[in-house]
Amino acid sequence: MKTVIKPTYEQLEKQLKELQTELDGRPELTFHPMQRINSLRTYIDEPTPENMFQVGLEYEKMGQTASAIGFFHQCAERALHNDVLGYEALLRMSLCYQKQGGRKAHEKIALSHAISLLPDRPEAYYLMSSVCERQGREDNFVRWFDAYMFACIGEEMGLNDGDEIP
Repeated sequence: MKTVIKPTYEQLEKQLKELQTELDGRPELTFHPMQRINSLRTYIDEPTPENMFQVGLEYEKMGQTASAIGFFHQCAERALHNDVLGYEALLRMSLCYQKQGGRKAHEKIALSHAISLLPDRPEAYYLMSSVCERQGREDNFVRWFDAYMFACIGEEMGLNDGDEIP
């Protein structure tokens, strides 16, 4: 039969202090800021598109882009009667994919959805131009024509509104 060695309270307290000292000395080992998460409880408990967007913004501020993308995606899906909110959520998704790096196809898909939602707004065209320009650097400048095309369309959309974005 195995002998189980149970540490004393003093030994456990000593181990806890050692672990806390190690954590304090390593800032890369941080935990979820519970206070901030708890302040989002009201948004999470009532899953409206506006609340999903707010939670996504908070996660994006914390650098938690994967979680932010999930909430922005939910917002875009649920914002059936608010195209501007869905559009903004799709743009934020694209920016989160950009921060993650190496996800240009996902960026383009989110931006394509945004363009199809509000084709008269210039922001998605600008971001799509930026994605194509970054891809152009990787594939011998083949996509630079796409970057120029999206930039021209976005500029035209912005000018058509009399420089006033709806």
